[in-house]
Amino acid sequence: MRPEDAVVPPHLPDHPTVRDDVLNYSCEVIDFDREAGGMLRLLQERGLLDNTLVVMTSDNGWQLPRGLANCYDSGTRIPLVLLWEARAQAGQRVDAFVSLTDLAATFLEAAGVALPEDMDSLSLLPLARGETQPGRDAIFV
Repeated sequence: MRPEDAVVPPHLPDHPTVRDDVLNYSCEVIDFDREAGGMLRLLQERGLLDNTLVVMTSDNGWQLPRGLANCYDSGTRIPLVLLWEARAQAGQRVDAFVSLTDLAATFLEAAGVALPEDMDSLSLLPLARGETQPGRDAIFV
């Protein structure tokens, strides 16, 4: 990858230092993708992929202005991928609002454990099955 190929978001200055930061971030994503592919291949080879809920996400937005811990899209809109060959609909893109706190309810449901009545999070498994889910029309950060 070359700095001139980096896509600089419109809210950032098109400067060599910024291009370098964007490029470094992109390279980290590529490295993660390669490592995740290796992990998935290992699960497949061992016959575990069908019965394993795989969750890949980020903990916050990228570490550039308006990212990391800021309430702009680049600070709150993070990647989230669920893979569960046996129980999730493959290849879908969901635009529902979710929160990483929803992972608690998701893991409990996946394990067959009843959700506590006072739990605020919602399981992501209905979305993974291609269902619509009430309560996903807004999120507050």
